Amino acid sequence: MGTTDVPLPAGTRVAETPSEAVSVLTGGEAVRCVVCSVGSGPTEWAAEAVERVRNADATVPILVVSEATDGDLAIDVGRAGADEYVSQERLETDGETVADRVRAVSEGDARPANIELREQAVALERLAGIIADRSRSFEEKVGDVLELGCERLGLGIGYLSEIDGDRFSFTQSRGLEALLEAAGTDHLLSESVPLETTYCRRVVDSGDVSGFAVGVEGTPWEDTLIRDDIDFGTYLGGPVVVDGDIEGTLCFADGEPRSTEFSDAEQTFVEVAVEWVSQEFERRTYWNELQETTTRLERTFDRISDAVFALDENWSFTYLNGQAETLLDREADELVGKNVWEEFSEALGQQYEHEYRRAMETQEPVTFEDYYEPLDLWTEVNAYPSEDGLSVFFRDITKQKRREQVLRGLLETSRALFRTESQEAIAETVVDATEDILDIDISGVHLYDDGTGTLQSAAASTAVFELVGEPPTYEVGEGLIGSVFESGEPKTYDDIERIDAYDYGSVRSAIAVPMGDHGVLSVGSETPGAFDGSDESVVELLATTAAAALDRAARLSTLKTYETVLESTEDMIYLADADGRITYLTAPLAEWLGYDREDLVGESVTSVFPDAKPTGEAATDGQRTIEATAHTAGGDPRLAEVTVAPLENGGVVASVDDIRELAATKAELSTERDRFAELFERIPDPVVEATIDDEEVRIEGVNSAFESVFGYESSSVVGQKAGDVIVPESRAETADELREMLKSDGVATREIRRRTVSGPRQFLFRGFVYQTGETDHVFGIYTDITEQNERERYLRVTNRILRHNLRNDLNVVRGFAELLAAELDDPEHVDYAERIFETADELVSLAADANELRNVVGRNVGPGLEEAALAPFVERVSEQLKARYPSATIDRSVPPAETAVVDSRFETVLEHVIENAIVHNGDEPSVRVTVGETDDTAVTELWIDDDGPGIPETARKIITGEREITQLEHTTGIGLWVARWVIEAYGGELDFGTSDLGGTRVVLRLPSNARED
Repeated sequence: MGTTDVPLPAGTRVAETPSEAVSVLTGGEAVRCVVCSVGSGPTEWAAEAVERVRNADATVPILVVSEATDGDLAIDVGRAGADEYVSQERLETDGETVADRVRAVSEGDARPANIELREQAVALERLAGIIADRSRSFEEKVGDVLELGCERLGLGIGYLSEIDGDRFSFTQSRGLEALLEAAGTDHLLSESVPLETTYCRRVVDSGDVSGFAVGVEGTPWEDTLIRDDIDFGTYLGGPVVVDGDIEGTLCFADGEPRSTEFSDAEQTFVEVAVEWVSQEFERRTYWNELQETTTRLERTFDRISDAVFALDENWSFTYLNGQAETLLDREADELVGKNVWEEFSEALGQQYEHEYRRAMETQEPVTFEDYYEPLDLWTEVNAYPSEDGLSVFFRDITKQKRREQVLRGLLETSRALFRTESQEAIAETVVDATEDILDIDISGVHLYDDGTGTLQSAAASTAVFELVGEPPTYEVGEGLIGSVFESGEPKTYDDIERIDAYDYGSVRSAIAVPMGDHGVLSVGSETPGAFDGSDESVVELLATTAAAALDRAARLSTLKTYETVLESTEDMIYLADADGRITYLTAPLAEWLGYDREDLVGESVTSVFPDAKPTGEAATDGQRTIEATAHTAGGDPRLAEVTVAPLENGGVVASVDDIRELAATKAELSTERDRFAELFERIPDPVVEATIDDEEVRIEGVNSAFESVFGYESSSVVGQKAGDVIVPESRAETADELREMLKSDGVATREIRRRTVSGPRQFLFRGFVYQTGETDHVFGIYTDITEQNERERYLRVTNRILRHNLRNDLNVVRGFAELLAAELDDPEHVDYAERIFETADELVSLAADANELRNVVGRNVGPGLEEAALAPFVERVSEQLKARYPSATIDRSVPPAETAVVDSRFETVLEHVIENAIVHNGDEPSVRVTVGETDDTAVTELWIDDDGPGIPETARKIITGEREITQLEHTTGIGLWVARWVIEAYGGELDFGTSDLGGTRVVLRLPSNARED
């Protein structure tokens, strides 16, 4: 329930089933309100739930909430005893939530909800009765609804309007006549007015039920432009929507304002009434369209060229149009009422039966083609099922199917032709195709002979020799064959008996089609006018294919001229003719493109190099080189450099170079430049880029950090000498030395002093020299180390104080404390002196630890760290501590093969950790050093376990950094701090755990390269 995203008031219980509704009352806690949440599924359970709750508790408030407004649901739950019903739609429109309605129902802010809901239930029940009454017309029902609405809302006016564009008119009303007659404007009942002058304009704009109840003043409706002669004090209306368009409004109004606002129940009543009117309009519109469509379809079926018949659910004919009678060769009167499978039994078991039955079973349309042998008929069928039967649309595709058979045969012929290389073999294949595929017995091919300038017979069918004898030779422009070759246009002759002086025997009709500039294909028949347009098209198609095959044969002949020269080369080369078609290409180029060579011969150059200039233009421009993207067989584009040179015959020869690596290098360089520019700008330290020579360093660019630190805009320093910008006069000599170092060594690192907006500052300058062409450039970074230097000076002074002054003074304190202990007799005073001595001794030890901390932690970890065995470290430290603490037991179990990345400081780490375990234990401490188990192959763990009281949790968290050091929470020793910082310097980690010996486990996690291997 979307609006329950807002928390419900305490004591509210939500139920989604009748059993849940009752169970919420049995928990023993006070229930403020029961909310029945009705989803998008069945709604019948809600009334049962309300009735159960009401039987269990007559006083508990009950609120029913559904997703969409549902009048039937409102009636049912009202009868069952619900206090209020509301929909999510209504809540969203009113800007309320379920929580708001729970408070209203349970706190009594509104009128007694149960009374309101009872009235609503009665009104909706009466509305349902009006809607269900089939004895009354739509207009009569609308009148009853207007009467009921006025009664339900306590208003005197109700009306139904029609909206046409921007015009508004009344179609039916109740009580409106009296208002208009009193104003003398009763003519408005039969006239249209501008929509913008009516209250309904706001309903149309909002698309929802809306209005005002206690006068228009102070409401959003106050500025609505209305007619002076229609002035309402109360108004509530909703849009009548048909197929998504607002067609009108259903409204209730009164000349006087009400004393109360419209309740949710009243608005719900109007919503239900509006919804019924909208649905009724849609139903009437659909029915009218259906009737018109049915009549139109019956007329259409008789006019359309497709054959149509209809079958009922028992497979009996109910209708056939004229075309169906013709194709089925049966009269409609003869077939209507007869079973289709009995009348056309040859269709049983065929695709016709299978598809028709499948359509009826699945109620899905089917489309298919099938052949019905008794009628020698091929049909294309579209069948549309319904619960009452099947409508079948079909058309005769017999000619189309036979033409497809011819085209398939011609396709096979085309393949054969393009596998043939000699002109004579091509001519023979064409003549065979006219007999076997086109079913024409008389045919012949004449080819043009360059030597004699005549058209000579290259192949002819057997019938030609029988009817005509030896086929004649034709001069260009003479006879049927010569004239067609000269014109280049196909010609069909219905009677050739006397068209020229040549003897054609008994042949009467003929088709002659030129085969490009190679010759002519001719076919004939002994019957005058034997050929139609269909014959002409297939003969022309065969001739066109033959011409292409002859072109290919000619190209192959030409290519053989080049093959001897080019076959031995490893270069990627192609030849193209004057039309830009590839006539030859070398094997390396074909392999690079991923094609077989024969697949590309005859194809346009632009099919593999779309960017290439048309060959004719390249030939007139002379040799030229371009970058072009090659389209390979695998679909991956490849960048190439194509150099094209013209040939005398109008074609070109081109060499191709693969430049993908060059392009990739250029792209990488461009990316690197972009990355460098981004890095240059984002480095937090000041950065300068400059040219450098023996005389000067001149600025080329600076980053934003440089501008901020040194106070110069980039535009003002570019081109300036670096020494003139930021180098103090007293440091000019140092700047010259730095320039010389960069020139001689190529790199320089030095601490320098420079002017900044904050005054002179100390910087660590790091620079390097790089070249572009013959120019040297320097890239320099200024890292401000002023605070770092000051901090180091402070630490040196502090350390000196700890090491000398404090230690010397504490030694004096120890001496005096020792004398006092020897001289005093009072045991209490002696104890004080001894405690002074011990405290001073501890401070001396702490000063020594602090010095050690500085020496150990302050030492940088460089690339000198190496993998080292851990066992020797453990053994040395254990022996030293055993000598220092004889009562301690130190068990070691560290295999010689266990290693980690450490240095000499690791011995100090072990000393502090193991000694800490000893001194904070009893008289006979026990310590164990082992290698721990870990799944991380890049880490070696060393475990130091003891049986002492353990390190306090607070101290552990402070050492590991989980807790801040405060005046109240701190540790007294430095040893574990030293251990932690050294381990972290290695890239490892110090951690704590509970030992199985009963004390603390210190875990040293150390990086290890050997474990990774």
